[in-house]
Amino acid sequence: MKEWIWSHSKMLIGILLSTLAIKGGGIVGKIMGTLGLAFISYHYVMPEIRDYLAGVMGGLSSQAYNLVTYCNVDKGMTLILSAGATKIANKLMLGKVGA
Repeated sequence: MKEWIWSHSKMLIGILLSTLAIKGGGIVGKIMGTLGLAFISYHYVMPEIRDYLAGVMGGLSSQAYNLVTYCNVDKGMTLILSAGATKIANKLMLGKVGA
């Protein structure tokens, strides 16, 4: 039984490694591109979104503003909008617009 498990696990590991060797370049390229887009959106898009949300929240009453900042709603909205911007930029980079 142990020999059977060992031989099949070696076969599965070989298939996994050969698949990674064949597809690895594309996967690494996609990962690096997505990380680069996330970095750019975090440093350049997120401050713009934060400034926009600060302007919108400036019209709230003081109690509502304190509640929103206490619950970190502004940070959550910023992260969600930044993730959306990264997803759109990733689709543009991969050429999947309209798909």
